[in-house]
Amino acid sequence: MDLAEAYLTERGLSRETAFSAGIEIDNFILKEHIIERLGKDFAYEGKPLSQVAETIIWFPVRNSRGIIISWIARPLPTLKNVPKFLTPLGGTAPPYIPKYVYENAVRPATPLIITEGPVKAMACVEAGFAAIGLSGAWCAAQEGPGKKLVLRSELRDFDWRGRPVYVCFDADAAVKPDVRHASIRLFMLLSQQAAEVYQLTAWNLAKGKGIDDLLVGEARADLTREKILENLVENAVPFVNTITKTKVDLDAVRHELIKVHLDPIFRVRLCKELARKCDVPVDLLRRLGGEETKETATILGFNEVLEPWPGPVNGAELHHDLAAIIKRHIVLDNDSAAAVALWIVLTYVSHVVDTLPILAITSPEKRCGKSRLLSVLLRLVYQPMACVDITPAALFRSIEKWHPTLLVDEADTFLKENVELRGIINSGHTRDQAWVPRCVGDEKDVQMFSTWAPKSIALIGELPSTLRDRSIQISMKRRARGEVVVPLRKTPKTEFDILRRKILRWVLDKAQLIETIEPSLPDTLNDRAADNWLPLVAIAVAAGEDWPEIARSALINLSASEDEEDSVMTALLAALRRLFKERNMTENDGFLPTDEILKKLNADKEAPWAGWRQGNGISAERLASFLRRFGIRSSQKRLKQDQTELDKFQLRQEDEEKSSRPRGYYLKSLLPIFDRYLSPLRSDDQI
Repeated sequence: MDLAEAYLTERGLSRETAFSAGIEIDNFILKEHIIERLGKDFAYEGKPLSQVAETIIWFPVRNSRGIIISWIARPLPTLKNVPKFLTPLGGTAPPYIPKYVYENAVRPATPLIITEGPVKAMACVEAGFAAIGLSGAWCAAQEGPGKKLVLRSELRDFDWRGRPVYVCFDADAAVKPDVRHASIRLFMLLSQQAAEVYQLTAWNLAKGKGIDDLLVGEARADLTREKILENLVENAVPFVNTITKTKVDLDAVRHELIKVHLDPIFRVRLCKELARKCDVPVDLLRRLGGEETKETATILGFNEVLEPWPGPVNGAELHHDLAAIIKRHIVLDNDSAAAVALWIVLTYVSHVVDTLPILAITSPEKRCGKSRLLSVLLRLVYQPMACVDITPAALFRSIEKWHPTLLVDEADTFLKENVELRGIINSGHTRDQAWVPRCVGDEKDVQMFSTWAPKSIALIGELPSTLRDRSIQISMKRRARGEVVVPLRKTPKTEFDILRRKILRWVLDKAQLIETIEPSLPDTLNDRAADNWLPLVAIAVAAGEDWPEIARSALINLSASEDEEDSVMTALLAALRRLFKERNMTENDGFLPTDEILKKLNADKEAPWAGWRQGNGISAERLASFLRRFGIRSSQKRLKQDQTELDKFQLRQEDEEKSSRPRGYYLKSLLPIFDRYLSPLRSDDQI
């Protein structure tokens, strides 16, 4: 057995496994070969590697496409005070990711072991687990934004979200605090990527320093290496639970909170967990690396110092100026521009109003100006936070932390399918319900998070009905030929800043007045629409001059367009009432079979449901689902009361032969729903 094969065998690796991974054994050392792969023929005690090494084991370093991009060398025999593994000159030491891992660990559900060095990684692969070998424990990070540490680019190729990851560094943390420190860094970096990080190193150092030593030393006939590793994985504990209030852990936590680049929202959650484990005040940990939090807040504009306008501001002129700058850059009708101007000011007075309507910016197609309008808002609203996608947790944590004005673009790509996110946004409509409870920390303590913040949402199509009901709708359309708008870059930032300063001054002077104004609204508005417009009209009344009338015009016209586009539910109830009326049915005998109802409903090719099911319209199941919300269920048609017992018997026989009497809906059960949810019919139209 040659030197390389003996080395691999002692660590539980077969020659077959090595060859299948592309590992090469070089028993004929050539200086040119070493220089080609490492860039230099390294010198040891005055002699070059090509003369010192008897053999070299070459481990291929691959990219995510499986292409070999460099090599890691393991010279044999081992030399004292010389690195065991050599990497190419001039580059950072890459992690060793076996070919097996790229082929079998693409899905995030696949567990991954992260250990030290290529041999230990291959030992885990030999035992049936995907593993990555770092070139030393400190190989998990490189410099990122602001010289902060981030996960290495090779590791960022993997999807870590929800993936179980097992940290398996050598079992010498007790005598080498640096090993423990490095594992804590890796835990932070992977946790930020949403990995589920566990501590796998749980054996006594006497049983072996590395995982390869343990697998070989403990294996026997009744306990295979596969079973040893399975047992370690089964008994692994969440890494955060291994952190204690020892000086080693506390020093490492403190150091890494300063050095590692952490998302501000994730930092808040992480500090809460670590504070409990280290038994230190959470605020102490939050302040560490505070410059990163300040940097993020500055990017968002939250730290910008903006002085209010020095003198009194005419409210009517201010709102006209806002509407004018909006129309300078966006094609909008007067009513929509006025509504947007009022909503901009609303973002500055959220502390004195009880309702925050969503500003819904919708369009039937791309390139209608939605994103441009959001860009205008970004320059004018209070503490803007723009995003193209946002998770439920990021939403309520951002609001809790910064109290921003959220400007969400391209919501059609993610919002309609995210029920939890819609629920959180819905909760922020009124002040008294703007909270969501969430369990946090190891103890699962319930904590209330605020959802009270102004929100504008832009999308193609329509918002889901519950959000639309809480919105001021701004319908965008593509700019026609001849319609001219000014590019945003043509308006200097100072002009927007002046408007913001004037808003600040006007709000400081008028906030208490706005809080007390209770404007009259048209009786034609439903309760939810009235709630939406109430704070905007109050602002308009405080602005004075022509703005109360401008606001009421916008209210009537924009709300009217919403009323014309009845909800599917309202349209469905109205269509059902029409069907009964067309047949001159009365409360006593009115009954329509489901099949007949569907035939008539789906004959209307302009109905809201006409495009459902690839143009086939509404189904019996969907109709039943809608009506069940009102406590209405389908029934079989009852036998007439004046039938004789013989008639009933004969009819039952016929029914049994024909399966059953038709199922449908009785007018008597639907009339209370029509009366409650639909406008009354004229006297000559009564059913």
